[in-house]
Amino acid sequence: MEAVDAGGHLIIKDIDTLLLFNTIDSGLYRIESITEKLFILIKKHGIEAARDIIKQEDVNHVAEEKIEELKENGFLDPLPEITPPDTVPITGASLNVSHDCNLSCRYCYGGGGTYVGEKCYMDEPVGELSIDRLIEWSNGKKEVYVTFFGGEPLLNMKLIEHLVAYGDRKGDSEGKRIWYSITTNGTLLTEETVNFLNEHNFSVLVSMDGPQFIQDTNRPFKNGKGSFDVAVPQIRKLISTRKGNVTARATLTRDCMSLNTIIKGLRDVGFKYVHIEPVTAEKSRSFALCEKDFDKLKGEYKAVGRVFLDNILKGTPFGFSNIVRTINMIYNSTVRYYPCGAGKNMVAVDPHGGIYLCHRFTGMEEFSLGTIYDPDFSLQRKILHMPVDSREGCKDCWARHLCGGSCWQENYFYNNQIDEPYKPRCDLFKYIAALSMVIFSKIHEKDKELLDRMFEKNEPFYRKVDSREEVKNKKQRR
Repeated sequence: MEAVDAGGHLIIKDIDTLLLFNTIDSGLYRIESITEKLFILIKKHGIEAARDIIKQEDVNHVAEEKIEELKENGFLDPLPEITPPDTVPITGASLNVSHDCNLSCRYCYGGGGTYVGEKCYMDEPVGELSIDRLIEWSNGKKEVYVTFFGGEPLLNMKLIEHLVAYGDRKGDSEGKRIWYSITTNGTLLTEETVNFLNEHNFSVLVSMDGPQFIQDTNRPFKNGKGSFDVAVPQIRKLISTRKGNVTARATLTRDCMSLNTIIKGLRDVGFKYVHIEPVTAEKSRSFALCEKDFDKLKGEYKAVGRVFLDNILKGTPFGFSNIVRTINMIYNSTVRYYPCGAGKNMVAVDPHGGIYLCHRFTGMEEFSLGTIYDPDFSLQRKILHMPVDSREGCKDCWARHLCGGSCWQENYFYNNQIDEPYKPRCDLFKYIAALSMVIFSKIHEKDKELLDRMFEKNEPFYRKVDSREEVKNKKQRR
């Protein structure tokens, strides 16, 4: 696979596949070699000069048709100007209900669950006021999102139960629907907890790193004992009640860089959806990735991509979100101006009511938005005025509207600036995005109706975008 930056858009060549990706609207197009040549000439010399050059060749008779196609699909449009707002409604809050954890993960960014502070738990008054504030800050939005986080949030299960009951009552009285989610290590799941999560339609993310030899190395208990044998039976109880609809979030370290090994281990547990991210750690740590490791990971993703494609074509797809997310964005013609909702429309609240950009910035005063008692949204305005199109190092990148400029916290960790991405992560993301586009194209070529069938099953993995009018018509039919 060869990916070539073409004037801020992307040309992808893979054996018999030639694709053109529109950065502006996330449109993906299968093209012919004449279109590729024309587009490169236009980007280098302008339309008239490209016409003069192409007149000297036998393909001049189709050149005008291809130029019109490029115009119609927005490839020759000037970049739209982005005018960021000063404020937007806050619709999501991550509540750190427990600054405590029963595991001792060796790469933990949260200081063993306490965020380099004292062990503590959120109480009812702080939790209730956090929900009150979320509803207040959401303004006219009818849906808001509450995530229970830690540490290990299930160490404070009684508060979670209380806040869900409180949130439902408060939401009903204010005409709001509250959606709940939780991130857990799975070791404390019980039948009662599983029933509660299902009854209240929780989205559940389980932190688990793969098969036993990886899990027990990376995520032991405080006493050093491995957590796999304890976590797996509990997790399977949860998965069995949800037909596999639980996501595993794995952290990849240098000790095992085989993505297929990690994915197979998690699928053997029963997970239907898997997301993997490289560890964020000082380069001196033995498990940290070096720049060469990121290059090796490209080969790992290529291997996973083959397995992923084979499974899709056999009718047995699995949700590897690192690939699915790009395909999903193309499917929905989505553009992203920010890496996530952190500080934009989502915040994190610590056990004492402190508000932060996101849970990964908890305890860092430079990323504080005040408290639930005395909020200060000046940082939100700063974030909103840093869309990816205005950021040096990002504004000319073809992948900018797919990644939004990379995770704020990872940027800060590696470069001490939230708006300066870490290049090895950027390069890996771009490789995965281009690979995902090739996979999309191959599925469409093999079975055009497969993508629609998958979408009808509520698994929106793919769509080939042929034109802006088609996008408009499909959206109107939904």
